[in-house]
Amino acid sequence: MTHSLDTPLLILSNSGGYGGAPRSMEGIVMELSRHYLVHICAENIHHVTNLNKLANPRVHVHALQRGKGLRKMFANVLFLRKLVLQVKPGIILTNTNKAAMFLGILSRLGLAHVPKFVFVRDFQWKNQRLIWALIGKATLLVPSKAVTEREHFLPHWPVVEIPNFANHPASIPVHPMDSKMVLCLAMVSRWKGINYLVDAFALAVQESPDLTLVVVGKIIDKTHLLQIRNTIKKAGLEHKIRFEAYTNSVESYYQQAMVVVNSSISEFGGPETFGRTLIESWAHACPVVSFDSGGPHYIIDHGINGFLVPEKDVRSMANHLIELEKNPSMRVQMGIAGYRKVQEEYSADRTRQAMLEALSHPSVG
Repeated sequence: MTHSLDTPLLILSNSGGYGGAPRSMEGIVMELSRHYLVHICAENIHHVTNLNKLANPRVHVHALQRGKGLRKMFANVLFLRKLVLQVKPGIILTNTNKAAMFLGILSRLGLAHVPKFVFVRDFQWKNQRLIWALIGKATLLVPSKAVTEREHFLPHWPVVEIPNFANHPASIPVHPMDSKMVLCLAMVSRWKGINYLVDAFALAVQESPDLTLVVVGKIIDKTHLLQIRNTIKKAGLEHKIRFEAYTNSVESYYQQAMVVVNSSISEFGGPETFGRTLIESWAHACPVVSFDSGGPHYIIDHGINGFLVPEKDVRSMANHLIELEKNPSMRVQMGIAGYRKVQEEYSADRTRQAMLEALSHPSVG
Protein backbone atom coordinates (compact mmCIF):
# COMPACT_ATOMS: atom_id res chain seq x y z
CA MET A 1 0.00 0.00 0.00
CA THR A 2 1.36 3.41 -0.99
CA HIS A 3 1.26 6.33 1.43
CA SER A 4 2.28 9.93 0.97
CA LEU A 5 4.46 11.86 3.36
CA ASP A 6 1.30 13.53 4.64
CA THR A 7 -0.43 10.27 5.57
CA PRO A 8 -1.30 10.58 9.29
CA LEU A 9 -0.02 7.76 11.49
CA LEU A 10 -1.74 7.61 14.87
CA ILE A 11 0.26 5.80 17.55
CA LEU A 12 -1.35 4.86 20.85
CA SER A 13 1.48 4.31 23.32
CA ASN A 14 -0.46 4.88 26.50
CA SER A 15 0.24 2.85 29.62
CA GLY A 16 0.68 3.68 33.28
CA GLY A 17 4.17 2.23 33.51
CA TYR A 18 7.38 3.00 31.69
CA GLY A 19 9.49 0.18 30.30
CA GLY A 20 10.62 -1.52 27.13
CA ALA A 21 7.53 -0.78 25.03
CA PRO A 22 7.64 3.03 25.45
CA ARG A 23 11.42 3.08 25.05
CA SER A 24 11.18 1.08 21.83
CA MET A 25 8.63 3.48 20.40
CA GLU A 26 10.76 6.50 21.30
CA GLY A 27 13.56 4.94 19.31
CA ILE A 28 11.64 4.69 16.04
CA VAL A 29 9.35 7.74 16.12
CA MET A 30 11.79 9.98 14.26
CA GLU A 31 12.27 7.44 11.48
CA LEU A 32 8.51 6.97 11.16
CA SER A 33 8.08 10.74 10.91
CA ARG A 34 10.23 10.74 7.77
CA HIS A 35 7.55 8.67 6.08
CA TYR A 36 4.34 9.65 7.92
CA LEU A 37 2.82 12.57 9.76
CA VAL A 38 2.99 11.14 13.27
CA HIS A 39 0.52 11.76 16.07
CA ILE A 40 1.50 9.84 19.20
CA CYS A 41 -0.56 9.59 22.39
CA ALA A 42 1.09 8.75 25.70
CA GLU A 43 0.15 8.68 29.34
CA ASN A 44 3.21 7.94 31.47
CA ILE A 45 4.97 11.16 32.44
CA HIS A 46 8.45 9.84 31.58
CA HIS A 47 7.21 8.73 28.17
CA VAL A 48 5.50 12.05 27.49
CA THR A 49 8.62 13.97 28.56
CA ASN A 50 10.89 11.96 26.29
CA LEU A 51 8.48 12.22 23.35
CA ASN A 52 8.18 15.98 23.78
CA LYS A 53 11.93 16.21 23.23
CA LEU A 54 11.32 14.65 19.80
CA ALA A 55 8.33 16.82 18.90
CA ASN A 56 8.56 18.77 15.63
CA PRO A 57 6.18 19.72 12.81
CA ARG A 58 6.00 16.03 11.82
CA VAL A 59 5.77 14.57 15.34
CA HIS A 60 2.79 15.69 17.41
CA VAL A 61 2.66 14.49 21.02
CA HIS A 62 -0.68 14.21 22.84
CA ALA A 63 -0.66 13.66 26.61
CA LEU A 64 -3.58 11.61 27.91
CA GLN A 65 -4.94 11.72 31.43
CA ARG A 66 -2.93 9.55 33.81
CA GLY A 67 -4.29 7.01 36.23
CA LYS A 68 -6.91 4.31 36.48
CA GLY A 69 -10.68 4.41 36.75
CA LEU A 70 -13.62 4.53 34.37
CA ARG A 71 -13.91 8.30 34.54
CA LYS A 72 -10.39 8.88 33.21
CA MET A 73 -10.75 6.09 30.69
CA PHE A 74 -13.96 7.64 29.37
CA ALA A 75 -12.32 11.07 29.15
CA ASN A 76 -9.39 9.62 27.20
CA VAL A 77 -11.71 7.76 24.83
CA LEU A 78 -13.57 11.00 24.12
CA PHE A 79 -10.27 12.80 23.54
CA LEU A 80 -9.04 10.09 21.17
CA ARG A 81 -12.34 10.02 19.31
CA LYS A 82 -12.07 13.77 18.75
CA LEU A 83 -8.44 13.37 17.66
CA VAL A 84 -9.35 10.64 15.18
CA LEU A 85 -12.02 12.82 13.61
CA GLN A 86 -9.57 15.70 13.41
CA VAL A 87 -6.49 13.84 12.17
CA LYS A 88 -8.24 11.20 10.01
CA PRO A 89 -5.40 8.66 10.40
CA GLY A 90 -4.41 6.52 7.46
CA ILE A 91 -2.87 3.95 9.86
CA ILE A 92 -3.27 3.25 13.58
CA LEU A 93 -0.55 1.56 15.62
CA THR A 94 -0.86 0.45 19.25
CA ASN A 95 2.15 -0.15 21.44
CA THR A 96 0.76 -1.61 24.69
CA ASN A 97 -2.05 -3.77 26.05
CA LYS A 98 -3.91 -0.72 27.34
CA ALA A 99 -3.52 1.02 23.99
CA ALA A 100 -5.02 -2.01 22.23
CA MET A 101 -8.06 -1.82 24.49
CA PHE A 102 -8.53 1.83 23.57
CA LEU A 103 -8.23 0.91 19.89
CA GLY A 104 -10.89 -1.75 20.40
CA ILE A 105 -13.27 0.81 21.87
CA LEU A 106 -12.52 3.30 19.11
CA SER A 107 -13.05 0.58 16.50
CA ARG A 108 -16.64 0.24 17.68
CA LEU A 109 -17.04 3.96 16.91
CA GLY A 110 -16.19 3.53 13.25
CA LEU A 111 -12.64 2.70 12.20
CA ALA A 112 -13.25 -0.44 10.19
CA HIS A 113 -11.63 1.00 7.06
CA VAL A 114 -8.39 2.11 8.78
CA PRO A 115 -5.46 -0.37 8.74
CA LYS A 116 -4.48 -1.31 12.27
CA PHE A 117 -1.23 -2.68 13.74
CA VAL A 118 -1.05 -4.06 17.27
CA PHE A 119 2.22 -4.68 19.12
CA VAL A 120 2.12 -7.66 21.48
CA ARG A 121 5.21 -7.21 23.62
CA ASP A 122 4.41 -9.29 26.71
CA PHE A 123 2.24 -12.09 28.06
CA GLN A 124 0.54 -9.98 30.72
CA TRP A 125 -2.40 -8.90 28.60
CA LYS A 126 -5.74 -8.57 30.30
CA ASN A 127 -8.99 -9.23 28.47
CA GLN A 128 -7.19 -10.04 25.22
CA ARG A 129 -10.12 -12.03 23.82
CA LEU A 130 -12.38 -9.02 24.35
CA ILE A 131 -9.76 -6.76 22.75
CA TRP A 132 -9.47 -9.00 19.67
CA ALA A 133 -13.24 -9.08 19.33
CA LEU A 134 -13.53 -5.29 19.58
CA ILE A 135 -10.72 -4.59 17.11
CA GLY A 136 -12.04 -7.09 14.60
CA LYS A 137 -8.90 -7.45 12.48
CA ALA A 138 -5.34 -6.12 12.56
CA THR A 139 -1.76 -7.01 11.79
CA LEU A 140 0.03 -8.26 14.89
CA LEU A 141 3.61 -7.18 15.58
CA VAL A 142 5.71 -9.37 17.89
CA PRO A 143 9.33 -9.02 19.08
CA SER A 144 10.24 -12.71 18.71
CA LYS A 145 8.93 -16.20 17.99
CA ALA A 146 8.37 -16.62 21.73
CA VAL A 147 4.99 -14.92 21.26
CA THR A 148 3.77 -16.94 18.30
CA GLU A 149 4.82 -20.25 19.86
CA ARG A 150 2.33 -19.79 22.71
CA GLU A 151 -0.78 -21.57 21.50
CA HIS A 152 -4.11 -19.71 21.69
CA PHE A 153 -2.51 -16.46 22.91
CA LEU A 154 -2.98 -14.67 19.59
CA PRO A 155 -5.91 -14.55 17.18
CA HIS A 156 -5.47 -15.93 13.66
CA TRP A 157 -4.36 -12.63 12.16
CA PRO A 158 -1.28 -11.78 10.10
CA VAL A 159 1.86 -11.67 12.27
CA VAL A 160 5.09 -9.77 11.58
CA GLU A 161 8.23 -10.11 13.72
CA ILE A 162 9.71 -6.73 14.65
CA PRO A 163 12.67 -7.30 17.01
CA ASN A 164 13.77 -4.73 19.54
CA PHE A 165 16.99 -2.89 18.89
CA ALA A 166 19.92 -1.49 20.82
CA ASN A 167 21.89 1.61 19.95
CA HIS A 168 25.56 0.72 19.81
CA PRO A 169 28.77 2.69 19.33
CA ALA A 170 30.59 2.54 16.01
CA SER A 171 33.46 0.58 17.52
CA ILE A 172 33.54 -2.22 20.06
CA PRO A 173 33.54 -0.76 23.59
CA VAL A 174 36.42 -1.58 25.91
CA HIS A 175 34.90 -3.37 28.87
CA PRO A 176 36.58 -3.31 32.33
CA MET A 177 38.56 -6.54 32.85
CA ASP A 178 38.47 -6.24 36.64
CA SER A 179 34.70 -5.84 37.03
CA LYS A 180 32.98 -8.19 39.50
CA MET A 181 29.46 -6.78 39.16
CA VAL A 182 26.59 -9.08 38.29
CA LEU A 183 23.86 -6.80 36.92
CA CYS A 184 20.13 -7.41 36.62
CA LEU A 185 17.96 -4.68 35.12
CA ALA A 186 14.41 -5.68 35.97
CA MET A 187 11.37 -4.64 37.94
CA VAL A 188 10.99 -6.44 41.25
CA SER A 189 8.11 -8.73 40.35
CA ARG A 190 7.64 -12.48 40.74
CA TRP A 191 7.88 -13.24 37.03
CA LYS A 192 11.32 -11.62 36.89
CA GLY A 193 12.67 -14.47 39.03
CA ILE A 194 15.02 -12.33 41.10
CA ASN A 195 14.60 -14.74 44.02
CA TYR A 196 16.24 -17.44 41.87
CA LEU A 197 19.01 -15.04 40.89
CA VAL A 198 19.71 -14.30 44.56
CA ASP A 199 19.89 -18.05 45.29
CA ALA A 200 22.30 -18.54 42.38
CA PHE A 201 24.42 -15.59 43.51
CA ALA A 202 24.59 -17.00 47.04
CA LEU A 203 26.10 -20.18 45.60
CA ALA A 204 28.47 -18.29 43.29
CA VAL A 205 30.04 -16.13 46.01
CA GLN A 206 31.14 -19.23 47.86
CA GLU A 207 33.73 -19.76 45.11
CA SER A 208 33.96 -16.18 43.81
CA PRO A 209 33.77 -14.02 46.97
CA ASP A 210 34.54 -10.76 45.17
CA LEU A 211 31.29 -10.81 43.19
CA THR A 212 28.57 -8.25 43.86
CA LEU A 213 24.97 -8.20 42.64
CA VAL A 214 23.12 -5.04 41.63
CA VAL A 215 19.40 -5.12 40.76
CA VAL A 216 18.09 -1.96 39.09
CA GLY A 217 14.36 -1.54 38.61
CA LYS A 218 11.03 -0.39 39.92
CA ILE A 219 9.55 -2.24 42.89
CA ILE A 220 6.25 -3.70 41.72
CA ASP A 221 5.73 -6.34 44.43
CA LYS A 222 6.78 -5.08 47.86
CA THR A 223 5.84 -8.36 49.55
CA HIS A 224 8.07 -10.28 47.18
CA LEU A 225 10.93 -7.84 47.79
CA LEU A 226 10.56 -8.39 51.55
CA GLN A 227 10.84 -12.15 51.03
CA ILE A 228 13.96 -11.67 48.92
CA ARG A 229 15.53 -9.38 51.51
CA ASN A 230 14.86 -12.00 54.21
CA THR A 231 16.68 -14.58 52.08
CA ILE A 232 19.60 -12.18 51.63
CA LYS A 233 19.76 -11.49 55.35
CA LYS A 234 19.74 -15.19 56.26
CA ALA A 235 22.60 -15.77 53.83
CA GLY A 236 24.54 -12.83 55.31
CA LEU A 237 24.80 -11.13 51.92
CA GLU A 238 23.44 -7.67 52.73
CA HIS A 239 26.84 -6.14 51.89
CA LYS A 240 27.03 -7.99 48.55
CA ILE A 241 23.60 -7.32 47.07
CA ARG A 242 21.91 -3.98 46.54
CA PHE A 243 18.67 -2.83 44.94
CA GLU A 244 18.58 0.51 43.15
CA ALA A 245 15.63 2.47 41.78
CA TYR A 246 14.80 2.52 38.09
CA THR A 247 16.60 5.19 36.13
CA ASN A 248 16.23 6.48 32.59
CA SER A 249 20.00 6.40 32.27
CA VAL A 250 21.35 2.86 32.56
CA GLU A 251 24.47 3.29 30.41
CA SER A 252 26.84 3.48 33.37
CA TYR A 253 25.51 0.20 34.78
CA TYR A 254 26.17 -1.68 31.54
CA GLN A 255 29.61 -0.13 31.29
CA GLN A 256 30.57 -1.33 34.78
CA ALA A 257 29.03 -4.81 34.69
CA MET A 258 30.94 -8.07 34.44
CA VAL A 259 27.83 -9.87 33.20
CA VAL A 260 24.14 -9.07 32.77
CA VAL A 261 21.63 -11.66 33.98
CA ASN A 262 18.04 -12.25 32.90
CA SER A 263 16.29 -14.47 35.44
CA SER A 264 12.70 -14.18 34.20
CA ILE A 265 10.55 -17.30 34.53
CA SER A 266 7.45 -18.62 32.77
CA GLU A 267 5.07 -18.09 35.71
CA PHE A 268 3.20 -15.07 37.08
CA GLY A 269 2.77 -13.51 33.63
CA GLY A 270 6.15 -14.49 32.20
CA PRO A 271 8.32 -15.38 30.43
CA GLU A 272 10.02 -12.65 28.43
CA THR A 273 8.79 -12.17 24.89
CA PHE A 274 12.20 -10.83 23.92
CA GLY A 275 14.89 -9.76 26.41
CA ARG A 276 15.88 -6.17 25.76
CA THR A 277 18.57 -6.06 28.45
CA LEU A 278 20.43 -8.86 26.66
CA ILE A 279 20.99 -6.89 23.46
CA GLU A 280 21.65 -3.69 25.40
CA SER A 281 24.33 -5.58 27.30
CA TRP A 282 25.88 -6.76 24.03
CA ALA A 283 25.87 -3.20 22.71
CA HIS A 284 28.32 -2.53 25.57
CA ALA A 285 30.34 -5.69 24.77
CA CYS A 286 29.16 -7.38 27.97
CA PRO A 287 28.24 -11.11 28.08
CA VAL A 288 24.90 -12.40 29.37
CA VAL A 289 23.44 -15.31 31.31
CA SER A 290 19.73 -16.08 31.12
CA PHE A 291 17.16 -18.70 31.96
CA ASP A 292 16.24 -20.55 28.77
CA SER A 293 12.59 -19.57 28.56
CA GLY A 294 10.73 -17.27 26.19
CA GLY A 295 12.56 -14.67 24.14
CA PRO A 296 16.14 -15.32 25.36
CA HIS A 297 15.97 -18.79 23.79
CA TYR A 298 15.81 -17.11 20.36
CA ILE A 299 18.41 -14.44 21.08
CA ILE A 300 21.37 -16.02 22.88
CA ASP A 301 23.82 -18.33 21.11
CA HIS A 302 24.81 -20.56 24.00
CA GLY A 303 28.53 -20.54 24.68
CA ILE A 304 29.20 -17.88 22.04
CA ASN A 305 27.76 -14.59 23.31
CA GLY A 306 26.35 -15.81 26.61
CA PHE A 307 24.87 -18.78 28.43
CA LEU A 308 21.36 -20.22 28.47
CA VAL A 309 20.43 -21.92 31.73
CA PRO A 310 17.52 -24.32 32.33
CA GLU A 311 14.72 -22.35 33.98
CA LYS A 312 15.11 -22.09 37.78
CA ASP A 313 18.40 -24.06 37.70
CA VAL A 314 20.26 -21.91 40.21
CA ARG A 315 23.24 -24.27 40.43
CA SER A 316 23.85 -24.02 36.69
CA MET A 317 23.46 -20.23 36.76
CA ALA A 318 25.92 -20.01 39.65
CA ASN A 319 28.43 -22.16 37.76
CA HIS A 320 28.33 -19.83 34.76
CA LEU A 321 28.77 -16.76 36.95
CA ILE A 322 31.83 -18.39 38.54
CA GLU A 323 33.16 -19.39 35.11
CA LEU A 324 32.89 -15.85 33.79
CA GLU A 325 34.42 -14.32 36.92
CA LYS A 326 37.45 -16.59 36.67
CA ASN A 327 37.91 -16.21 32.92
CA PRO A 328 38.22 -12.55 31.81
CA SER A 329 39.26 -13.55 28.27
CA MET A 330 36.01 -15.50 27.87
CA ARG A 331 34.07 -12.42 28.96
CA VAL A 332 35.82 -10.34 26.32
CA GLN A 333 35.23 -12.89 23.55
CA MET A 334 31.55 -13.29 24.43
CA GLY A 335 31.06 -9.55 24.72
CA ILE A 336 32.58 -8.96 21.28
CA ALA A 337 30.44 -11.73 19.78
CA GLY A 338 27.34 -10.13 21.32
CA TYR A 339 28.30 -6.70 20.00
CA ARG A 340 28.64 -8.10 16.50
CA LYS A 341 25.25 -9.79 16.74
CA VAL A 342 23.65 -6.48 17.68
CA GLN A 343 25.30 -4.90 14.64
CA GLU A 344 24.00 -7.62 12.35
CA GLU A 345 20.56 -8.41 13.75
CA TYR A 346 19.43 -5.85 16.34
CA SER A 347 20.51 -2.49 15.01
CA ALA A 348 18.12 0.48 15.03
CA ASP A 349 18.26 0.74 11.23
CA ARG A 350 17.27 -2.90 10.78
CA THR A 351 14.30 -2.58 13.14
CA ARG A 352 13.14 0.68 11.57
CA GLN A 353 13.22 -0.82 8.10
CA ALA A 354 11.27 -3.86 9.31
CA MET A 355 8.71 -1.53 10.85
CA LEU A 356 8.32 0.54 7.70
CA GLU A 357 7.99 -2.61 5.58
CA ALA A 358 5.24 -3.92 7.90
CA LEU A 359 3.29 -0.64 7.79
CA SER A 360 3.36 -0.69 4.00
CA HIS A 361 1.52 -4.05 3.94
CA PRO A 362 -1.50 -3.66 6.22
CA SER A 363 -4.34 -6.10 6.73
CA VAL A 364 -7.76 -4.45 6.70
CA GLY A 365 -10.64 -6.30 8.30
